Amino acid sequence: LRLLLPKNAGEAVLVQWRSRLRWLVYETLGALRTAEPFDIIVAYPDSILAVENLQHCLQNTNHHAQVVQSLRVLLQRRLLQPGAVITDILARHSFTLCTGA
Repeated sequence: LRLLLPKNAGEAVLVQWRSRLRWLVYETLGALRTAEPFDIIVAYPDSILAVENLQHCLQNTNHHAQVVQSLRVLLQRRLLQPGAVITDILARHSFTLCTGA
């Protein structure tokens, strides 16, 4: 950042830019993880790092509602299909609730 900012930029400006950059990283990674919550659940426990990424992003952004809505839509689209085996649906829902995802 020091290379991008003017030489007379103070420490406060540098701190502000670091904060903005950190927020942008959390925002971008959160958007990426929000788009794939079903895949994270299906791959659990192998996807534990993705769960931790999402946790850090949610602690630093306000995307809780987007994650819940995305998961709701994906569950309806992937699990609530005509002809789907009900035991598979119940097992997946049960696994989702038990893991706290």
